[in-house]
Amino acid sequence: MLKFKGTISLADGWARIEIDISDPQENAEGDFCCLVYAPPILKKRTKIFGVDENQARQLSIKFIDDLVDQRTLCDLKGQLVKVSDLL
Repeated sequence: MLKFKGTISLADGWARIEIDISDPQENAEGDFCCLVYAPPILKKRTKIFGVDENQARQLSIKFIDDLVDQRTLCDLKGQLVKVSDLL
């Protein structure tokens, strides 16, 4: 669903970041989840659940936005971006 490569500001300088949010998948219980991965700020794949595909997507974006918080995020060309701009 969403793939982004760029750089992010951290306490000890700048680091490369790859944000990967999968398309929502339905599980056996009828819920939907997206797999979210964003090293170095999220080092393991994390499932974000929603009651439907749309909510799973929205909560995944919100989760990444909360992780980025007040850090500076740039694309590979050095242009400032916001998580909401990645949609």
